[in-house]
Amino acid sequence: MGKKKYTVELVLEDNESKAESAVKVATKMITEDGVLVMVGPQASKQAIPAGGIANNYKTVMITPWSTNPDTTKGRPYVFRACFLDPFQGPVMANFISTEFKFTKAAVLYDVASDYPKGLAGFFKKSWEGLHGKGFRRGVRKLHHQGHRLQLPVTKIINSGAQCCSPPVL
Repeated sequence: MGKKKYTVELVLEDNESKAESAVKVATKMITEDGVLVMVGPQASKQAIPAGGIANNYKTVMITPWSTNPDTTKGRPYVFRACFLDPFQGPVMANFISTEFKFTKAAVLYDVASDYPKGLAGFFKKSWEGLHGKGFRRGVRKLHHQGHRLQLPVTKIINSGAQCCSPPVL
């Protein structure tokens, strides 16, 4: 910065896309590796718990795409580089309503993952604000196995929904 040069060492860890691993990795990187800044985790499922660790240790964390408001809420050391779910949900609902003139929608998402669960909730609230009750949820829990998707997809098709909004998984 300015005329002074700094050496930056990149420390990589794998959180296995699991919340509990994200906590272990964040703790290790801060307490053992001595990192000053963490970039990631990316997904809300891992960024929310890792953000708690980073904030507790007063270590800056920047998540590239965790959209859940809980990632940064009350955490002055945790930042994001993307839009929030409360912004994205209404934008999607308005776009689908305006551009395609659809009035019946469904969403297929995994309730075990914070990103699609949060975004689906904000989309549903916005959609029902525009069109009233009648929003359809395609599934309560996904196991990321193709044969498990057949039933919720069939329900969406039979619901009369004109579109199925992201997020999917």
